[in-house]
Amino acid sequence: MICEPILPAARVQQLTELGLWAGQLLIDHLDETVSENPSQTAVVDHNSTTGISTRLSYAELNHYSRRIGCALAACGVENGDIVAVQLPNWWQFAAIHTACVRIGAVTNPLMPIFREREMEYMLGFAEAKVLIVPREFRGFDYPAMIAGIRHKLPRLEHVFVVDGHDDACAFEKQLCERAWEDEVDADQLFASRRPDPNAVTELMYTSGTTGAPKGVMHTANTLLCKAHYATVRFE
Repeated sequence: MICEPILPAARVQQLTELGLWAGQLLIDHLDETVSENPSQTAVVDHNSTTGISTRLSYAELNHYSRRIGCALAACGVENGDIVAVQLPNWWQFAAIHTACVRIGAVTNPLMPIFREREMEYMLGFAEAKVLIVPREFRGFDYPAMIAGIRHKLPRLEHVFVVDGHDDACAFEKQLCERAWEDEVDADQLFASRRPDPNAVTELMYTSGTTGAPKGVMHTANTLLCKAHYATVRFE
């Protein structure tokens, strides 16, 4: 579990005063856009496994973000808990990450090319509580891979499968179809779980070319600063 700010106060103050860190979260920008232009397209993807293309508006992305956030909280995900996501560039990742931000969980993206050796190490090192994988991508069976190593991952409590056939662990059935946001005071939940902009929001592993992969910790301030200057640089 990673839930406290990890940077010295002097560093935070310096970069805030320079205007580099705005002290905001990704969901602040999402909520603002939903308020101002909810029908604008937020996400476009194509699932090469199913052949289905998906286009989500900001309102639709927000709907899934809130629902999945409430669902993960109901599954016992707390502030600072790791939610690992081994998915291609599908719309579900955007919904999952913003959901995690809403409840103060830490997203850990894992590349789809990783297999048993990498997954056992990375999930174990991060002590991931939740893992979300595709049922199949490029002919590979991800649930079978995880089933083969799960006994080595005592901290992994939940595995959800996108397009899964088993309702007990299907991403859609467990996290998306039930109106979780109507079963709690969602606004109060998100307000109470709102993370500090200098707390860890994403854990990204290095390639491990010179040894075991390192888990690099990112905050909302560092990620949004990078995103802002990318938009400036590329106009």
